[in-house]
Amino acid sequence: MDASPLPPEFARELETLRRRAYGLDADIDADPVALRRLDELEARTHPLVVADVPDELSDPLRRTPHVPPEPKPSPPPRRNVFVIGVVLLLLWAANALTVPHGEAVLVPTDSTQQERQDIIDLVDLTSFGMVGAQLESFGAFRELSVWSAVDDSGLTCLLVGSEADGLAQVACTPAPLQPSLDLRVGERIEAASVGGLGAGSVVRFAMDGHSIEVWTAEVTVDPR
Repeated sequence: MDASPLPPEFARELETLRRRAYGLDADIDADPVALRRLDELEARTHPLVVADVPDELSDPLRRTPHVPPEPKPSPPPRRNVFVIGVVLLLLWAANALTVPHGEAVLVPTDSTQQERQDIIDLVDLTSFGMVGAQLESFGAFRELSVWSAVDDSGLTCLLVGSEADGLAQVACTPAPLQPSLDLRVGERIEAASVGGLGAGSVVRFAMDGHSIEVWTAEVTVDPR
């Protein structure tokens, strides 16, 4: 029990000041007037022990300040999560639209005199100065015949043709470079010549030493 009971109104005031000094939401350190009043009421309640209170407790200016707990980091706004999800979805859709696939590796094959004459007539070697060039067949990719032509200077040409479509496409590079050729379905070749690839799909022929690599990038939606 208190050594010196206080009047009821003082007791209620002391209880309020104690909550401000020692409670979970202590804020009395910022109120010097309230601190002095707390000391006065405590002294009246415990007159015999006031002198024994350490200086750091009796002096309001040396009282250990209340340190509030550090706030917890708030979760990221839901809007940012939504935006990130949309971006990832768009990247996935763009990647799924045209993904290149290695389709085949063509190697030199035997050819007849008639086959060589057919590609000469189809491509017209005279038009790009390759008359007398050494021709080599690489067989066919689906409905397209694939050839190379090399002249005495080392100029190498990649020839891709389709007699059914009257198609003839040529790409040439000087040594040591090697040619490559891109054909877009619907512009340079018909879908039937490449196994029904969608309009806008691309078929790439790239010479690599003594072979030709074939790649396709298929468009799965109408590019228009």
